[in-house]
Formats: sequence, structure tokens, C-alpha cells
Amino acid sequence: MEASDFINVLESRGANSTALGLISIADSIALSRNASRPFSNRVESITAALAERTLGGVESGLTSGTIDYLSTAFLTGNLPKEKAFNVSEFMLPVSFISSLVNLSSHMCCISSQIYQSALPSAIGKRDFSRILTLASIGLYCGKGQYSSGELFPWSKQVKFIDQCCTLVTNAKMWSILSRYKVSFDPAVFTQPKDSSLAPLQHYCELLIQNAASQLDQESYVESALLLANKFTKQYHLNKHVPASLLIQFLLSSPDEEISDIRRNLTQVEEAVRQICLPLLPLVNQSKVLRKCVMSLEESAKCGADYERHNMVLVLYKGCLDKLSTFMTTETRRKAHNQESQLIERRLNAVILLSTIFDDKYSPEKKPHYSRLFEPLPADPLQIFSSNQKKYSVLDHGSSQNVFDPLAALHDALAMDATNAMTASLSPLCSILGIPSGHIHARALVVKFRRMKQLGEALPSPQSSIFAVAKKLATACDRAELSWWSSSFYDNAPYEQLRCLELAYTNALLASEQIESTATGIDTKDQRYAIDRVRRIDLERSMLSDQLVVYDALTRNPCTPEMVKSVYKSIIQKVHDALQDSEEYMPENLVKGLLVEGSMVAAEASLDINDAFTTTHFRSLAILVHDACRMLSTRYSHINIGRCARVVTRRWLVHGDEVNNGTIADTFEASISDNDHFLEGTSTLKPICEDSEVTSEFVMDIGGMNISSGNHVWNHQNAKVTNTGIKSSNEPSVFESLSCQRELSDRNNSRAALRIAFLMCFAQDYHQLPESREDETTLVDREVNIDANITTPTIKDIKSRTKLLKTRQKANCFEGDLALSHAQELLGIVFAKQGCTVASTFGLMLEDSHDVSYAMHDDDRRTKNKALSFAMRHRALKVASILCPHDVLVRVMLEQGYSNDFDDDYVEKIAFGSFLSMEIESMGLALPHSDLAQLSTMHFPSYGRTLWRNHGRISATSLCGRLHLLVLELSLNHHDTVDWDLLMLMYNEIMKQELPRSLLLACECAVQSRAIERAAALDKKDVIVCISDAAKKIFELMSLEIRADIESKILNVSACSSTIDRVLQIIDSLDTANATYFAEAFASLGIELKEQGRLDWYEVMATAAVQIVSHISDLQSFSMLSPVTKSMYHDAFGSHNLHTQVPISSVSSVCADSIQRYEMSFRH
Repeated sequence: MEASDFINVLESRGANSTALGLISIADSIALSRNASRPFSNRVESITAALAERTLGGVESGLTSGTIDYLSTAFLTGNLPKEKAFNVSEFMLPVSFISSLVNLSSHMCCISSQIYQSALPSAIGKRDFSRILTLASIGLYCGKGQYSSGELFPWSKQVKFIDQCCTLVTNAKMWSILSRYKVSFDPAVFTQPKDSSLAPLQHYCELLIQNAASQLDQESYVESALLLANKFTKQYHLNKHVPASLLIQFLLSSPDEEISDIRRNLTQVEEAVRQICLPLLPLVNQSKVLRKCVMSLEESAKCGADYERHNMVLVLYKGCLDKLSTFMTTETRRKAHNQESQLIERRLNAVILLSTIFDDKYSPEKKPHYSRLFEPLPADPLQIFSSNQKKYSVLDHGSSQNVFDPLAALHDALAMDATNAMTASLSPLCSILGIPSGHIHARALVVKFRRMKQLGEALPSPQSSIFAVAKKLATACDRAELSWWSSSFYDNAPYEQLRCLELAYTNALLASEQIESTATGIDTKDQRYAIDRVRRIDLERSMLSDQLVVYDALTRNPCTPEMVKSVYKSIIQKVHDALQDSEEYMPENLVKGLLVEGSMVAAEASLDINDAFTTTHFRSLAILVHDACRMLSTRYSHINIGRCARVVTRRWLVHGDEVNNGTIADTFEASISDNDHFLEGTSTLKPICEDSEVTSEFVMDIGGMNISSGNHVWNHQNAKVTNTGIKSSNEPSVFESLSCQRELSDRNNSRAALRIAFLMCFAQDYHQLPESREDETTLVDREVNIDANITTPTIKDIKSRTKLLKTRQKANCFEGDLALSHAQELLGIVFAKQGCTVASTFGLMLEDSHDVSYAMHDDDRRTKNKALSFAMRHRALKVASILCPHDVLVRVMLEQGYSNDFDDDYVEKIAFGSFLSMEIESMGLALPHSDLAQLSTMHFPSYGRTLWRNHGRISATSLCGRLHLLVLELSLNHHDTVDWDLLMLMYNEIMKQELPRSLLLACECAVQSRAIERAAALDKKDVIVCISDAAKKIFELMSLEIRADIESKILNVSACSSTIDRVLQIIDSLDTANATYFAEAFASLGIELKEQGRLDWYEVMATAAVQIVSHISDLQSFSMLSPVTKSMYHDAFGSHNLHTQVPISSVSSVCADSIQRYEMSFRH
């Protein structure tokens, strides 16, 4: 191996010192031989590598990584200047030059060869001692000299030497910051002098905080200040910064650590007073202490640290007092006084809170002091407006962005059961600048909400609301508090009324006070005060009237519980509707009670599933009218009789289905209608003393329940899809009101019941206005009412009237009102052709002559409208409900409506009225316009005429309805029946598959006893036709039930009423048909059971058992299938083969004379 190879190996392994020694030996040998130096070109590179190793660089080698000062100086001094300077570039590589030492441009272009990695490594590792050493080497190379006194070659590199000096200074401070765990960016320390000092000030603040926390507690203030002063001096910061930052740190909120020096308030205050504050001018003291106050109030951690807040406020208040003599301008004096007042209020609040909430209260239960005040203004020279800020006596809640100074006290007030703490906190009102009594009011608000949430009973208004209201200074606050509190007594109406009375009194007083101090401009406060009076008065009037309505239950203690419950629901529904209206009027309440009460009573009476009897109807009417009487007594402008007449007239003329007859529709028309029934009324007698209560009305409502069975009124517009029925007019067997006849009968029956409800106990219903009673005698009034009736002579009417008056005096406790109702209603029924509503109604439209009442447009049109047969029919229905049969007969005789009167005349008139209404509603022609003549014509012949002229018309409005009418005409001529026409109608209805019309047709045959008469006359074809109709009903019903297996749209319990009606029809047929239907129901039940519809199976099985129980022939019973017999045996056992199950009746529970009246349609 040659010498050069050996040196290469040593250099590659980092053995630079050995390699350099071998080169020295080789050079000595060469020089002794007077030869050239063989390795002279290798000395410089090996020396440079060795110099980097002595500087602690990353070059490979066997030397230590620590810095060797002497070797470095020797090696770099023996290198060429450019090469040696490249060595010094390790301190300032190009990537660090611009941010650390700002080298000149020619230095940035020098390639990093040897020292490139030394300084970056030290900075990256935060090895500030190495940075300091490297910088010192640079200084030594620039300022040092040889033993001969000659300066080192770098002495002329002035800029480089200055950079090394800066790096030495920064490295020392970096070392201090690192020791106290202050995070920093080294580049910030070498920024130009004109750059921002904020980052350096932030480092100084962190240095003070960390140094004060880590140094000895006995001298931490002095030591922290010493370090901070050194920092500020070195980097040219304001000399007051260290003291200011130290004060802010000491007076800030402490950490959770127990060792935090700020927890020792005594030591902190002493340090601030004796050491820090004297270092600052008075103005700087004020600024820094103000920052401390604001910072402490923003911190949520020490909101209940009253001692700390008190210390800071005392320091700041003392500083403000010293500054007061330096306020030279008026603006500064005002701002200073304002600031002093704000701090003084805070100080007083802290003292009060610390007195009340001592050490026995945990910090969580203490109110946060800082939430009692709004933050101090950012600019201390900002002057607030002189107008006093208005605070609400109530809690605004979190939904409104409004500062509430009392929100911080809610938790404390909620715990105050004895009001002792509330009394202790009451001085806060003056401290916070809010009106007196607001603390007590807020305590009441908090407690009421808490009690409502927990469901606890509220105290009486006298002991709570009234007592607190006395402590409030203004009427406005008293009104707001009592008005708000009234909403919590929704279950105690009398207590709620007391609150509203108090609120109304104070709201009125507050409104007067605002108006007296107003400047003539309609301000927002004035508008709100007026609106508040209006709204409170509205609620007060509504509640007061509602209590009057509820008092009817007290005045009628014998009312059944069922009626009481219905009555309360009526009141609630009317009350809710009134609350939704923009303005309350008591006449709307009266009208709402009458309208809603009549609706509830009518629908309950028509519902066969509701055990609402005639007694219940009467009791409910008494309650409603009694409540209306009391309201009329309170409001003299309300005339109950006139109100009832207005609504009655509308329903008689148009029916109650116009606008649905609901409360909402009633209130919409109330403004125009009110003028028709607002009039002074005479003093009322208690309802128990009124003769109307003792009048013997015959309100037998059973017949008003349509004979075709149960109807689910709520499903009027329901749609049944995929029922298997072809007809689109009647798509369902079970949808009760899909049939036009059923719907018409239901509407007319409901309207009649509602009108009867309005008329039965309405006070002064037949009384003229007082202004006209002197001009119109009773006899003249009766003449006016009956002016359009065809009668013998006026003289005869007067003679009968005199007889009537004599009889009334003898029996005034019995039927006076019923007789008046009969006279008026029958006058409508028997009015002659061409009569108008105005001429016939006489009494009901007498108000139109009075200019003081504005007539509604609808009433003007109604006034000139000719009487319809639908109106006559409804009037007759009402008369049949309200008046006994003998009263109707008596009026007909006395008024001359018939000269030849027999016992069946009323029934003939009833069917004639019904017939005329149906013909009129279908738009067909009547042979006569006189009801008496219509009632005596030959009905089967007219039925054939109708069918011949209109039977082939496929109009939707006539479908089914005309068939039923013609069928009834074939049955309703005494004892004669047009059997051919009857069967034709059955076949037509079956052909068109009209299930509901077919059901009504079969029920008509049962109720008119047509099946019995056909059997007596041996009309087998008629019986077969009716039996086929019943089978068709079952077929259509089966199709619909099968279609419902998957969809499950039908309500099984609601459909059972239709099945009961089918069973009644089957019960009237012979045994053979009964056996057929028993098998059919049983078979359908088994099929449904196999499909998983056990609900339908129960219904079908029950129906089959009911049919079988009525089969009395043992031979027919023995021919039943085993499945059917098994159903029967499961129900009654094998030993009871003749147990009959009664077929469910579909007639109403109220069924007396009106049932006979309805039945007259079928005879």
C-alpha cells in the first residue's frame, strides 16, 4: 500500500489528526531529501475537516464533539482567509443569515462547506450554551491576536464581529427564557428596530409570570422585576412595562394549583402596594389597575371570589381618588366622576355579597359578582347618557339579548324559602341602580317558575303577589308583575282573576301617568301602555265571563255528571276560540256557547254509541241558556232571544252545514251579526224561577237519529280504495255518509236539533223590542206573523187568539213557551206560496225596521228569499222536537191550517214536507206548491211519474236518492203498496251496486212492515226481491272486507254498527234466509281467521251466533254446518240450543214521539 492510499483511508475514517501527522512526517522526509512535498494539496482539506470537528460540527472524525477553543483558533488561523471564513459560516448558513444576523450580500453567496451544520444543529436543539460558545469563537477570531502582538486575520471583518456580539447577547437571554420555560421564536429578536415590540413585550410578560411562580416566594417580586428590567433594557422596551405586567399578573385570577402565589391575597396586596405601584406614575397606575378590574370581571373562575374583587377595587378606587385633583377639563371631570361611581357601586356590592355569603356557602352557591354589572367601557373617557336605563321587573330570559343585573341572583333566590335572603339582598336595588322592590319581585318570579316546574301548589295571591306589589315603586312594575303572575293560576280561575284585577288597576294608573307626562308625541311607551291596558282588560273580561259561565254548574246542582263534563268541554272550546280572536266581545261568548253547545248536543244525540238521552239534552240546554242569561244580566246590551233568533233564522233558511256552523265561522260573522241582537234587556229572574224551565217540552230526539243506523260523522270525506264495489257514488258499505240520502237526513236532523237547542230556553225569544211593544199589541203581532197563512178571516183569528190567551193564563206554568214555538214554526210550515222569509218570519226580522241596527248583506238577501220546502221541513222537525203532539194539533186547529183534522194529519204533513224537500233538493218539479195538498195526493202514482220522467237520468245528485224516494212513495199511501214499483227500485239499486242506498231500502221495507204485508198477501216475489237485496249487501260487504285484509284501512269497531243493521234486516226474513246468512257469516269468519284477521273473525262469529240464536226450527238448526254449530256451542254450550241473542238496536236511546214522526216516512 502506498502512502497516499494510507492517508485516504485515514481521512475517510475521520482520523484527521493522524492523517495530518503522517503528512507532516512525509513533508519532513521530503524536505530532508530536498524533494517536493508529496501531500501539500491534502493539508488544507484535512485541516478544514479537523477544524469543523473541533467546532463540534457533524463532519466524521475521531475527535470529540465538544468545542476545543485553542485548537479551533489555531486551525482556523492557519487556513486561508476565504476558507477560514467559510468555516465561520457554520454559525450563519444562508437559510439563517437573513433572519439572525443580517449578513451582507456577498457573505450570503459564500457556499457552506465546513460550518454549515454546526450552528443550525445548536439552534434546532435549543442548545443555547453551544450557540454562546460558537459566537464567542467568532469574536475571538476577529479580535484576538498572536503572541507577537499581531492581530488575527479576521480583525477587519467588522460586520461579522458585530453579528457575533449580537448573537452572544441573544444567546444569553435565550438561555434565561428557556430556563423559565418561555416559548419564543429566535427570529423575533433580530427584527429591525422599527418593527412591532408586541411580541417582545409578550415574552417579557411570560417571563415575569413564570419567574414569579418559580422563584423563592420571599423575593419573587424583586427577582422577577430584575429579570424583566434586564429584558426591557436589552431590547429597548418601556421601562414601566415590567411593573405593569407584574401588577396585572398578581391581580389576575389564580390557577387551580394550590401553590399559585396569587392565592395569598395578603402577600399579593403588599407586593403591589409597596413594590410595584411606586415604580409607576399615577396615570400608569390607574390604567393598569383598570385593566385588572376588567380582566377579573371577565374571568368566570373567580366570580365568587369577593375578597380578590374587593382588593382590586379598593386599589383602583384609591388611585382614582388621587387622580381627582388632576382632572382639568369638564369632560375629564365628568368621566372621572362617572368612573368613580361605577367603581364605588361595585365595591358596595362586593361588600354586601361578602357579608351575606360567608364561608359556610360553597363557591358554587354564591352569586357571581361580575354578572351584576355591565362591563366597564373600553374608553374611560366615554360618558353615558343621562337617561336612566329601564330594567324589567320580570326576567327577560335567555331569548332576549338584554342585560339583566338580577340574573346572577336567581339560584340564591330560589333557595330562599323564608324570604330572609331576599330581604338581605334588597339593598342591591339602590346599588345596581334599579327601582326598589325588584329583588322581591324577581324572587317571586324565580319561585313561581320553580314551583310550576316541580308541580307544587302556588301560594295565594294575597300572601305573595299582592305583598310584593306593595314593595314596587311604580304602577308599571306592579301591572307587569301581577299580569305575568296571573298566567300561573290557570287552574285557579278566581285567584287568576284577582291578579288580573290588580294588573288592570295598575296598568290603567300607569297609562294615565305616562299620558300626563307626555310631550304630545305618541311615543313607544305610550302605545305600549295603552295596548297593555287593552290586553289585560281583554283577559280579565274573558276570565270573568268564563267564571260566570262556570257558575251555571253551581246554580244547577242536579245536573248529571255526564252533562257537566260535556258542558266544561264546550266552555273550554269556546274559550280557546275566543283567545285566538283578535278582539273579545261578550256577545261572541254568548253566541259561541249557543253554537258550540247546540253542535255538541245534536251530535251526541245522533250518535247511537253515546248514551246521550233527552234528559241530558235538556240539562245541557238549561246550563248553556242559564250561562247566557247571567252574561246578559252583566252586559245590558246583549239580548239572548235576539241572538238565538239570528242564528235560528240562518239555520232554518240555509241549514247549519253552511260554513259548517262552527265557532270560528260564527266569530267571523259576529261583527255584522252583533248589531242584530245587541239591545237592552229587562232584569232577569233566576233560572230556577223562570216559567220556561217548568214548561213541558217533548224533546224526544230519538227519531232524529236516522233510521238507517249508526253514522260515523267524522268519516264524511273518507276515501276507501280497492273495495271491490263498482259504484263510485257509494264506494263503501261501511262509509255511512257516502249516501246522499243519509247525508241529507243527517244534516237536517242535526240542524233541527241545534235550532231546538237554541229556542228551547232562550229568554225573550218571542218578545218584541221595548220601543215597539207600546205600538204593537200581542194580537197585532200574531196577525203579522200569520199574515201569509190561508185562514178564514182575521176575525176568527182574533177570537181564537182570545181563547188562546185565556187558556194560557190558566196553564202558564205548563206550555206557554211550547205554544209560542208551535205557532211560529207551524206558521213557517204552512205559509202560502210566494211568501218570503221577511214576511213569514215577522218577529225574527222585526229588527230590520230599526235604523239603529245595520243589516248584514246575507240577511238582506235572506229577507227577500222565498220560503223553501227544506226550510219548512226543518221548521216542522223543530216543532216536533219542542212541542207535544197535542200542542201541534191545537195550533193547527186554532190557526185554521186544516178544517178536516184527524189523528193522522200530522204524519201526513210530515211525509209531505219530507217529500217536498227531497224533490226540491233534487231540482225536480212538484205537482203542487201547497203542503196540505201535497200531503194528500196519491203517492205511488206520483212515484211512477217521477221514475218515468227522471229514472233514466244518470246524474250523480239523483243516484240512489231518487230510487229511495220512489221506493218510499210506493209504500206510503195508507195501506196500499205498489209492489211492482217497489221491486223495480230494488232491482235498480242492486244493478247499480249502491250499498248504502240498498241498506236504507231494506230497512225501509222492515220498518214499514212491507215484508209482513207481502207475506200476508203471498207476494213471494217481493220477499225474494228483498232477500236478494240483503244478499247483495252481504256480497258487497264481503268484497270490501276481503280487500281490507292487507290494507287494514277499515275500523272494525266502527264497521260493526253497519253489520248490526244488516242483522236487523236478516232477523225480519224467514228461516231459510236466516240459515243462509248464518252459514255465510260463519264461512267468511273462518276465511278471515285463516288470513290472520282475528278482529274481523270475532265480528263475523258474533253475527253468525246472533242469527243462529233466532232460528227456532230444530230441523233448520240441525242442517247447519259443523263450523256454524261449533261457533254457537262455543258461545252458549251444547245444552242451550234455543238461547236468543238480541240483535243490537240501532235506534237512539231518545225515541218516543219523534221516533213515530220519523217512522211516518215509512208508513
